[in-house]
Amino acid sequence: TVLGNTGDQFEVPNAKLGAEHIQAAELGVRVRLGGAKLVVAGYYNTVRDFIDRAAVPAAEFATYGIEPSGLGCGAFGDAKCKTVSRRVNLGDASILGGELTLRGPQWLGIRPWATASWLQGNSTANGLTQPLRRAPPLNGLFGVRWASGNDAFYVEPWLRAAADQDRLNSGATKDLRICEDPAKPGAPLASGTCAGTAGWLTLNLRAGWRWAAPLPGVKAVRVDAEGGNLLDARYRVHGSGVDGAGRGVSLRGAVEF
Repeated sequence: TVLGNTGDQFEVPNAKLGAEHIQAAELGVRVRLGGAKLVVAGYYNTVRDFIDRAAVPAAEFATYGIEPSGLGCGAFGDAKCKTVSRRVNLGDASILGGELTLRGPQWLGIRPWATASWLQGNSTANGLTQPLRRAPPLNGLFGVRWASGNDAFYVEPWLRAAADQDRLNSGATKDLRICEDPAKPGAPLASGTCAGTAGWLTLNLRAGWRWAAPLPGVKAVRVDAEGGNLLDARYRVHGSGVDGAGRGVSLRGAVEF
Protein backbone atom coordinates (compact mmCIF):
# COMPACT_ATOMS: atom_id res chain seq x y z
CA THR A 1 0.00 0.00 0.00
CA VAL A 2 1.01 3.64 -0.18
CA LEU A 3 1.77 6.58 2.07
CA GLY A 4 0.39 9.90 0.89
CA ASN A 5 -2.38 11.70 -0.95
CA THR A 6 -4.29 9.33 -3.26
CA GLY A 7 -6.73 11.90 -4.63
CA ASP A 8 -9.77 11.61 -2.42
CA GLN A 9 -7.95 10.89 0.84
CA PHE A 10 -4.60 10.44 2.57
CA GLU A 11 -3.60 6.79 2.79
CA VAL A 12 -1.16 5.13 5.19
CA PRO A 13 0.23 1.57 5.07
CA ASN A 14 -0.95 -1.37 7.15
CA ALA A 15 1.65 -3.99 8.03
CA LYS A 16 -1.09 -6.37 9.23
CA LEU A 17 -2.96 -6.45 5.92
CA GLY A 18 -3.81 -10.01 4.96
CA ALA A 19 -4.70 -11.73 1.70
CA GLU A 20 -8.18 -11.88 0.23
CA HIS A 21 -9.74 -15.32 -0.25
CA ILE A 22 -11.64 -15.74 -3.49
CA GLN A 23 -13.95 -18.47 -4.76
CA ALA A 24 -14.62 -18.21 -8.49
CA ALA A 25 -17.00 -19.96 -10.86
CA GLU A 26 -16.93 -19.45 -14.62
CA LEU A 27 -19.00 -20.85 -17.47
CA GLY A 28 -18.30 -20.25 -21.13
CA VAL A 29 -19.40 -21.33 -24.59
CA ARG A 30 -17.32 -21.18 -27.78
CA VAL A 31 -18.99 -21.66 -31.18
CA ARG A 32 -17.38 -21.78 -34.64
CA LEU A 33 -19.72 -21.96 -37.62
CA GLY A 34 -19.20 -21.07 -41.28
CA GLY A 35 -16.21 -18.85 -40.62
CA ALA A 36 -17.96 -17.11 -37.71
CA LYS A 37 -16.78 -17.31 -34.12
CA LEU A 38 -18.69 -16.56 -30.91
CA VAL A 39 -17.34 -16.75 -27.37
CA VAL A 40 -19.60 -16.00 -24.39
CA ALA A 41 -18.44 -16.33 -20.80
CA GLY A 42 -19.97 -15.51 -17.43
CA TYR A 43 -18.40 -15.57 -13.99
CA TYR A 44 -19.30 -15.13 -10.33
CA ASN A 45 -16.74 -14.51 -7.59
CA THR A 46 -17.16 -14.29 -3.85
CA VAL A 47 -14.48 -12.66 -1.72
CA ARG A 48 -13.78 -13.14 1.99
CA ASP A 49 -11.48 -10.78 3.88
CA PHE A 50 -12.19 -8.20 1.20
CA ILE A 51 -9.58 -5.42 1.15
CA ASP A 52 -11.14 -1.99 1.61
CA ARG A 53 -10.31 1.29 3.30
CA ALA A 54 -11.01 2.18 6.93
CA ALA A 55 -10.52 5.51 8.69
CA VAL A 56 -7.45 5.98 10.91
CA PRO A 57 -8.08 7.56 14.36
CA ALA A 58 -6.57 11.02 14.78
CA ALA A 59 -4.60 9.72 17.77
CA GLU A 60 -2.47 7.65 15.35
CA PHE A 61 -1.60 10.48 12.97
CA ALA A 62 1.69 11.21 14.73
CA THR A 63 2.78 7.59 14.19
CA TYR A 64 2.88 8.29 10.46
CA GLY A 65 4.25 11.82 10.73
CA ILE A 66 1.08 13.33 9.32
CA GLU A 67 0.81 17.11 9.40
CA PRO A 68 -2.34 19.18 8.62
CA SER A 69 -0.66 20.59 5.50
CA GLY A 70 -0.45 17.06 4.10
CA LEU A 71 -4.21 16.76 4.44
CA GLY A 72 -4.87 20.04 2.64
CA CYS A 73 -5.99 21.96 5.72
CA GLY A 74 -4.66 24.31 8.38
CA ALA A 75 -5.45 22.25 11.49
CA PHE A 76 -6.69 18.78 12.37
CA GLY A 77 -10.47 18.69 12.60
CA ASP A 78 -10.89 21.26 9.84
CA ALA A 79 -13.67 20.29 7.43
CA LYS A 80 -11.21 20.72 4.55
CA CYS A 81 -8.92 17.98 5.86
CA LYS A 82 -8.76 14.86 3.73
CA THR A 83 -9.76 11.62 5.43
CA VAL A 84 -6.83 9.50 6.62
CA SER A 85 -7.34 5.82 5.86
CA ARG A 86 -5.55 2.51 5.50
CA ARG A 87 -6.31 -0.75 3.72
CA VAL A 88 -7.82 -3.43 5.93
CA ASN A 89 -9.51 -6.81 5.51
CA LEU A 90 -13.07 -5.67 5.88
CA GLY A 91 -16.17 -7.74 5.16
CA ASP A 92 -17.06 -9.61 1.99
CA ALA A 93 -17.70 -8.89 -1.68
CA SER A 94 -19.33 -10.48 -4.71
CA ILE A 95 -18.67 -9.90 -8.40
CA LEU A 96 -20.90 -10.96 -11.30
CA GLY A 97 -19.72 -10.38 -14.85
CA GLY A 98 -19.78 -11.47 -18.45
CA GLU A 99 -17.70 -11.15 -21.61
CA LEU A 100 -18.51 -11.55 -25.28
CA THR A 101 -16.32 -11.89 -28.37
CA LEU A 102 -17.85 -12.10 -31.84
CA ARG A 103 -16.26 -12.42 -35.28
CA GLY A 104 -18.71 -12.63 -38.14
CA PRO A 105 -18.32 -14.62 -41.37
CA GLN A 106 -16.42 -12.99 -44.21
CA TRP A 107 -18.48 -11.80 -47.19
CA LEU A 108 -16.91 -9.99 -50.17
CA GLY A 109 -13.88 -9.36 -48.00
CA ILE A 110 -15.99 -7.79 -45.23
CA ARG A 111 -15.89 -9.17 -41.70
CA PRO A 112 -17.63 -7.58 -38.64
CA TRP A 113 -16.32 -8.11 -35.13
CA ALA A 114 -17.19 -7.03 -31.60
CA THR A 115 -16.11 -7.47 -27.99
CA ALA A 116 -17.95 -6.42 -24.83
CA SER A 117 -17.61 -6.83 -21.09
CA TRP A 118 -19.95 -6.18 -18.17
CA LEU A 119 -19.31 -6.35 -14.45
CA GLN A 120 -21.35 -5.59 -11.35
CA GLY A 121 -20.07 -6.03 -7.84
CA ASN A 122 -20.99 -5.20 -4.26
CA SER A 123 -19.08 -5.13 -1.01
CA THR A 124 -20.53 -5.57 2.47
CA ALA A 125 -18.87 -4.30 5.65
CA ASN A 126 -20.29 -3.37 9.02
CA GLY A 127 -23.80 -4.16 7.79
CA LEU A 128 -23.54 -1.75 4.82
CA THR A 129 -23.73 -3.05 1.24
CA GLN A 130 -22.63 -0.78 -1.59
CA PRO A 131 -21.22 -0.95 -5.15
CA LEU A 132 -17.58 -1.91 -5.62
CA ARG A 133 -15.13 0.95 -5.84
CA ARG A 134 -14.22 2.06 -9.41
CA ALA A 135 -16.02 -0.88 -11.07
CA PRO A 136 -16.07 -0.36 -14.86
CA PRO A 137 -19.38 0.09 -16.69
CA LEU A 138 -20.54 -1.92 -19.68
CA ASN A 139 -17.93 -1.30 -22.39
CA GLY A 140 -16.74 -2.71 -25.67
CA LEU A 141 -15.44 -2.40 -29.21
CA PHE A 142 -17.16 -2.89 -32.57
CA GLY A 143 -15.63 -2.79 -36.02
CA VAL A 144 -15.90 -3.87 -39.64
CA ARG A 145 -12.81 -4.91 -41.58
CA TRP A 146 -12.55 -5.07 -45.36
CA ALA A 147 -9.56 -6.75 -46.97
CA SER A 148 -8.70 -7.25 -50.62
CA GLY A 149 -8.66 -10.75 -52.02
CA ASN A 150 -4.91 -11.18 -51.50
CA ASP A 151 -4.95 -9.31 -48.17
CA ALA A 152 -2.62 -6.69 -49.64
CA PHE A 153 -4.92 -3.85 -48.57
CA TYR A 154 -7.36 -3.43 -45.70
CA VAL A 155 -9.61 -0.74 -44.22
CA GLU A 156 -11.16 -1.05 -40.77
CA PRO A 157 -13.46 1.52 -39.12
CA TRP A 158 -14.19 0.73 -35.47
CA LEU A 159 -15.91 2.15 -32.42
CA ARG A 160 -14.94 2.13 -28.76
CA ALA A 161 -17.67 2.88 -26.23
CA ALA A 162 -18.66 2.75 -22.58
CA ALA A 163 -22.01 3.21 -20.86
CA ASP A 164 -22.72 5.55 -17.94
CA GLN A 165 -21.37 4.46 -14.58
CA ASP A 166 -23.69 5.78 -11.88
CA ARG A 167 -23.35 2.91 -9.38
CA LEU A 168 -20.95 4.67 -7.02
CA ASN A 169 -19.22 3.54 -3.88
CA SER A 170 -19.40 6.07 -1.04
CA GLY A 171 -15.67 6.67 -1.46
CA ALA A 172 -16.19 7.51 -5.15
CA THR A 173 -18.39 10.46 -4.28
CA LYS A 174 -15.34 12.05 -2.63
CA ASP A 175 -12.92 11.01 -5.38
CA LEU A 176 -11.93 14.01 -7.51
CA ARG A 177 -11.26 11.70 -10.46
CA ILE A 178 -14.98 10.90 -10.55
CA CYS A 179 -16.88 13.60 -8.68
CA GLU A 180 -14.86 16.81 -8.88
CA ASP A 181 -16.94 20.00 -8.90
CA PRO A 182 -16.16 21.74 -12.24
CA ALA A 183 -16.99 25.09 -10.64
CA LYS A 184 -14.61 24.43 -7.74
CA PRO A 185 -11.50 22.58 -8.97
CA GLY A 186 -10.00 20.50 -6.19
CA ALA A 187 -13.31 20.05 -4.36
CA PRO A 188 -15.87 17.21 -4.71
CA LEU A 189 -19.47 17.80 -5.67
CA ALA A 190 -21.98 18.22 -2.87
CA SER A 191 -23.31 15.00 -1.36
CA GLY A 192 -25.99 13.36 -3.51
CA THR A 193 -25.25 15.45 -6.62
CA CYS A 194 -22.56 13.37 -8.36
CA ALA A 195 -23.93 11.52 -11.39
CA GLY A 196 -20.79 9.42 -11.88
CA THR A 197 -18.97 9.05 -15.18
CA ALA A 198 -20.88 9.79 -18.38
CA GLY A 199 -20.96 7.26 -21.22
CA TRP A 200 -18.93 7.95 -24.34
CA LEU A 201 -18.10 6.75 -27.84
CA THR A 202 -15.10 7.25 -30.11
CA LEU A 203 -14.85 6.71 -33.88
CA ASN A 204 -11.57 5.24 -35.11
CA LEU A 205 -10.13 4.06 -38.43
CA ARG A 206 -7.14 2.00 -39.47
CA ALA A 207 -5.89 0.97 -42.89
CA GLY A 208 -2.85 -0.72 -44.33
CA TRP A 209 -1.11 -1.82 -47.49
CA ARG A 210 1.35 -4.69 -47.97
CA TRP A 211 3.43 -4.59 -51.15
CA ALA A 212 5.25 -7.75 -52.20
CA ALA A 213 8.37 -5.85 -53.29
CA PRO A 214 10.42 -7.40 -56.13
CA LEU A 215 13.66 -6.51 -54.34
CA PRO A 216 16.55 -8.85 -53.49
CA GLY A 217 16.18 -10.22 -49.95
CA VAL A 218 12.94 -8.31 -49.30
CA LYS A 219 9.64 -10.18 -48.91
CA ALA A 220 7.39 -7.16 -48.59
CA VAL A 221 7.05 -3.53 -47.56
CA ARG A 222 4.18 -2.66 -45.25
CA VAL A 223 2.53 0.67 -44.40
CA ASP A 224 -0.16 1.02 -41.72
CA ALA A 225 -2.06 4.16 -40.70
CA GLU A 226 -4.46 4.72 -37.82
CA GLY A 227 -6.72 7.59 -36.81
CA GLY A 228 -8.01 7.61 -33.24
CA ASN A 229 -11.01 9.48 -31.83
CA LEU A 230 -11.66 11.13 -35.19
CA LEU A 231 -14.63 13.14 -33.90
CA ASP A 232 -12.46 14.47 -31.05
CA ALA A 233 -14.97 13.34 -28.41
CA ARG A 234 -14.21 14.42 -24.85
CA TYR A 235 -14.43 11.41 -22.56
CA ARG A 236 -12.99 9.89 -19.43
CA VAL A 237 -12.55 6.24 -18.49
CA HIS A 238 -14.31 5.62 -15.16
CA GLY A 239 -11.83 6.04 -12.31
CA SER A 240 -9.25 7.87 -14.41
CA GLY A 241 -7.97 11.27 -13.39
CA VAL A 242 -7.44 12.52 -16.95
CA ASP A 243 -9.53 12.81 -20.10
CA GLY A 244 -8.97 10.28 -22.87
CA ALA A 245 -6.78 11.11 -25.84
CA GLY A 246 -8.19 13.52 -28.42
CA ARG A 247 -7.97 13.20 -32.19
CA GLY A 248 -4.70 11.64 -33.33
CA VAL A 249 -3.12 10.03 -36.37
CA SER A 250 -0.19 7.60 -36.59
CA LEU A 251 1.72 6.13 -39.53
CA ARG A 252 3.98 3.07 -39.38
CA GLY A 253 6.21 1.47 -41.96
CA ALA A 254 7.96 -1.90 -41.94
CA VAL A 255 10.12 -4.02 -44.20
CA GLU A 256 9.83 -7.81 -44.13
CA PHE A 257 12.99 -9.74 -44.95
